[in-house]
Amino acid sequence: MSTKSFFVFSFFTLIIFLSHAQSATIAGFKTGDISKDSLILTKIIEIDAPFKIYSFVMIYFANGTTKEFKGLGNIISKEMREVIKGSKSGERFSFEQINAIGSDGIVYRLKPVMLKLK
Repeated sequence: MSTKSFFVFSFFTLIIFLSHAQSATIAGFKTGDISKDSLILTKIIEIDAPFKIYSFVMIYFANGTTKEFKGLGNIISKEMREVIKGSKSGERFSFEQINAIGSDGIVYRLKPVMLKLK
C-alpha cells in the first residue's frame, strides 16, 4: 500500500492602506458635497500616484436603504451613472474597497470617497 503526499497552498492578497496624500478622487473630491451634474459627468476614479485602480464598489444610500455596484478598473459604469441621474439632493454615494496595484505587484486599498449630492 502506497501513500501519496500533497501540499495545499493558500494564496492571499496583501492589502496595504495608502496614506491620505495618495487617496482616490472623484471630480476632484475626496469627500464632501458635490453637484449631481459633476458626479454624472465623471467617468473615472482618479488617483495621484503611480498605481492602477483595478476594482471598487459604489454604494448608494437613499431612503434608509443601500444599493451596491461593483466596478472594474477605474471606470464609473453607465449603470452607476444612471443611478446617479435618478438620485436626489441629500442622498449619498460612497466609493469603497478601491483596490489599486502598484508596479511592485502589491495591491493597495485606498481610502473611501464619500460624497453627498447638493
